[in-house]
Amino acid sequence: MERKILKPSEYPAGLREIPKVPEEMYLIGELQDPAEYIYLAVVGTRKFSGYGKEACEKIIGGLKGCPIVIVSGLALGIDAIAHRAALDAGLKTVAIPGSGLDFSVLHPRTNHRLAKEIVELKAAALYCPNLTGRNPPASTPFRKETGLSPAYRAPLLSLRRRSGAGP
Repeated sequence: MERKILKPSEYPAGLREIPKVPEEMYLIGELQDPAEYIYLAVVGTRKFSGYGKEACEKIIGGLKGCPIVIVSGLALGIDAIAHRAALDAGLKTVAIPGSGLDFSVLHPRTNHRLAKEIVELKAAALYCPNLTGRNPPASTPFRKETGLSPAYRAPLLSLRRRSGAGP
């Protein structure tokens, strides 16, 4: 897997506008041209309901054939479901893990196969400001829910489990 080092001038326009722009980022794969694709950020819970999983798969599956790139964090739960649904629908997907990109530190380990598939299918990219070190979850500005969508100027699909009764 070839890793590229990107400088801020190579970042998507929205990412250059976040409060703490990383000095460099690492990329495996290719980013799709935002002039040709709509980036859709998907965030959700690790502890998803059956309804949340079904809704995520149905929404993303319904986008098959559209110029859409699904952006999510490669975390357990809705993030992984979103990436899988994108691949199954033949869509591009960008994974932004909270850890480094090197497989020795990529977290969670249960998603290593998904990460490899994303790269091998050339359907997507793994994108991160940290190549090998571990970052605490959401420690980088664009990983936070409030920063991910604006960084890509992307609509945000938020699938979270509500507390109390209900789906």
